Amino acid sequence: MNTEELLKKAISFLIWGLEDSHSFDITVEIRHKKEGRWAVRYGGGCYNKVNKDFEYEMLPSSRPEKWLQQTRFSLEEAVELAERVAETLEQSRKETLNDPKGFQYAAQENLIRSGICKPYKKPN
Repeated sequence: MNTEELLKKAISFLIWGLEDSHSFDITVEIRHKKEGRWAVRYGGGCYNKVNKDFEYEMLPSSRPEKWLQQTRFSLEEAVELAERVAETLEQSRKETLNDPKGFQYAAQENLIRSGICKPYKKPN
Protein backbone atom coordinates (compact mmCIF):
# COMPACT_ATOMS: atom_id res chain seq x y z
CA MET A 1 0.00 0.00 0.00
CA ASN A 2 1.47 3.38 -0.95
CA THR A 3 1.31 6.63 1.03
CA GLU A 4 -1.65 8.01 -0.91
CA GLU A 5 -3.69 4.87 -0.24
CA LEU A 6 -2.81 5.00 3.45
CA LEU A 7 -3.88 8.65 3.66
CA LYS A 8 -7.26 7.77 2.20
CA LYS A 9 -7.78 5.25 5.02
CA ALA A 10 -6.42 7.44 7.87
CA ILE A 11 -8.86 8.88 10.37
CA SER A 12 -6.44 10.37 12.91
CA PHE A 13 -2.87 11.58 13.32
CA LEU A 14 -1.05 12.05 16.63
CA ILE A 15 1.35 15.00 16.41
CA TRP A 16 4.48 14.52 18.50
CA GLY A 17 6.79 17.05 20.16
CA LEU A 18 9.87 18.05 18.25
CA GLU A 19 13.06 16.90 19.94
CA ASP A 20 12.53 13.92 22.20
CA SER A 21 9.28 12.48 20.87
CA HIS A 22 7.30 13.90 23.77
CA SER A 23 3.60 13.56 23.08
CA PHE A 24 1.17 16.32 23.97
CA ASP A 25 -1.82 14.34 22.65
CA ILE A 26 -2.46 16.83 19.88
CA THR A 27 -4.53 15.01 17.31
CA VAL A 28 -5.71 15.80 13.84
CA GLU A 29 -8.89 13.80 13.34
CA ILE A 30 -11.18 13.38 10.38
CA ARG A 31 -14.67 14.51 11.26
CA HIS A 32 -16.38 14.56 7.86
CA LYS A 33 -14.65 11.97 5.69
CA LYS A 34 -16.80 12.68 2.63
CA GLU A 35 -15.94 16.39 2.74
CA GLY A 36 -12.33 15.98 3.93
CA ARG A 37 -12.84 18.19 7.00
CA TRP A 38 -10.43 17.67 9.90
CA ALA A 39 -10.41 18.88 13.53
CA VAL A 40 -7.38 19.76 15.67
CA ARG A 41 -7.83 18.55 19.24
CA TYR A 42 -5.79 19.19 22.38
CA GLY A 43 -6.61 18.88 26.07
CA GLY A 44 -10.15 17.70 25.43
CA GLY A 45 -10.91 20.71 23.23
CA CYS A 46 -11.35 21.35 19.54
CA TYR A 47 -9.61 24.38 17.97
CA ASN A 48 -11.90 27.18 16.80
CA LYS A 49 -10.15 29.43 14.25
CA VAL A 50 -12.54 32.35 14.83
CA ASN A 51 -12.41 32.34 18.64
CA LYS A 52 -8.74 31.28 18.53
CA ASP A 53 -9.05 28.78 21.34
CA PHE A 54 -9.63 25.12 22.10
CA GLU A 55 -13.32 24.69 22.92
CA TYR A 56 -15.55 21.93 24.16
CA GLU A 57 -16.71 19.83 21.22
CA MET A 58 -20.47 19.39 21.32
CA LEU A 59 -22.25 16.14 20.56
CA PRO A 60 -22.61 15.64 16.79
CA SER A 61 -26.36 16.27 16.87
CA SER A 62 -25.79 19.64 18.63
CA ARG A 63 -23.16 21.10 16.28
CA PRO A 64 -24.48 23.99 14.14
CA GLU A 65 -23.01 24.36 10.64
CA LYS A 66 -21.45 27.75 11.56
CA TRP A 67 -19.54 26.12 14.43
CA LEU A 68 -18.40 23.29 12.14
CA GLN A 69 -17.05 25.82 9.64
CA GLN A 70 -15.07 27.47 12.46
CA THR A 71 -13.57 24.21 13.75
CA ARG A 72 -12.84 22.20 10.60
CA PHE A 73 -9.82 22.40 8.33
CA SER A 74 -8.30 20.82 5.26
CA LEU A 75 -5.76 18.12 6.18
CA GLU A 76 -2.88 20.44 5.26
CA GLU A 77 -4.22 23.30 7.43
CA ALA A 78 -4.91 20.95 10.35
CA VAL A 79 -1.44 19.39 10.33
CA GLU A 80 0.24 22.81 10.04
CA LEU A 81 -1.76 24.13 13.02
CA ALA A 82 -1.11 20.99 15.07
CA GLU A 83 2.63 21.25 14.40
CA ARG A 84 2.60 24.91 15.54
CA VAL A 85 0.77 23.92 18.73
CA ALA A 86 3.22 21.03 19.37
CA GLU A 87 6.20 23.35 18.85
CA THR A 88 4.74 25.90 21.28
CA LEU A 89 3.99 23.24 23.90
CA GLU A 90 7.48 21.80 23.53
CA GLN A 91 8.89 25.26 24.29
CA SER A 92 6.63 25.45 27.36
CA ARG A 93 7.74 22.02 28.55
CA LYS A 94 11.40 23.07 28.33
CA GLU A 95 10.69 26.27 30.27
CA THR A 96 9.06 24.33 33.10
CA LEU A 97 11.27 21.20 33.38
CA ASN A 98 11.87 21.87 37.06
CA ASP A 99 8.28 22.97 37.71
CA PRO A 100 5.81 20.51 36.15
CA LYS A 101 2.89 22.32 37.80
CA GLY A 102 3.84 25.47 35.88
CA PHE A 103 3.43 23.77 32.49
CA GLN A 104 -0.26 24.61 31.97
CA TYR A 105 0.30 28.29 32.76
CA ALA A 106 3.39 28.48 30.51
CA ALA A 107 1.61 26.58 27.75
CA GLN A 108 -1.35 28.97 27.77
CA GLU A 109 0.93 32.02 27.84
CA ASN A 110 3.01 30.70 24.95
CA LEU A 111 -0.07 29.78 22.88
CA ILE A 112 -1.28 33.37 23.35
CA ARG A 113 2.15 34.89 22.62
CA SER A 114 2.47 32.84 19.42
CA GLY A 115 -0.94 34.06 18.21
CA ILE A 116 -2.49 30.59 18.21
CA CYS A 117 -4.88 31.49 21.05
CA LYS A 118 -6.40 34.81 22.15
CA PRO A 119 -5.95 36.15 25.68
CA TYR A 120 -8.82 35.45 28.02
CA LYS A 121 -11.04 38.39 28.91
CA LYS A 122 -11.56 38.91 32.62
CA PRO A 123 -15.21 38.68 33.67
CA ASN A 124 -16.79 41.93 34.87
